[in-house]
Amino acid sequence: MQRIEPTFGSAEPEKDQVALTRARAIAKSRRTRKAILDWLVTVLIAFATIALCVACAWYAGVIPDQYKFGTPKLFERSIIVIGFIVVLGSQLVGSILMFNVSFVQGGLSLFVPGYIYIALRRNKLYVPVMGTWFVGLLAIVVGTILLA
Repeated sequence: MQRIEPTFGSAEPEKDQVALTRARAIAKSRRTRKAILDWLVTVLIAFATIALCVACAWYAGVIPDQYKFGTPKLFERSIIVIGFIVVLGSQLVGSILMFNVSFVQGGLSLFVPGYIYIALRRNKLYVPVMGTWFVGLLAIVVGTILLA
């Protein structure tokens, strides 16, 4: 027969639910602030890199005549180029997100046209990635209409 040991209550101290909830909220707000700061630093580095590349190309004189400052319809041409960059960038980001889910899905979304849309929809990542893709497509269309 198994012996039953007497106990005088729980060995763990009581948990204060209010204090735990408060600590979780503070930790979540710190994580959110840190995530926002990380994204801001990343965007700042990206813009600084782009500005440095444009400045170096300007200094070297390798910018084509149709993209030099002061040329007619520069804004429209720039909108089209930025639209293509956004479209390709969003597809690349979507493929990278698929690599986080599965290596096979990431590879398929990189090399098989159209698979990225199926994979993003399956993994509930369709709206954020394709939202930026549609913004890029809209920029291409608007730039083309303004250029015509």
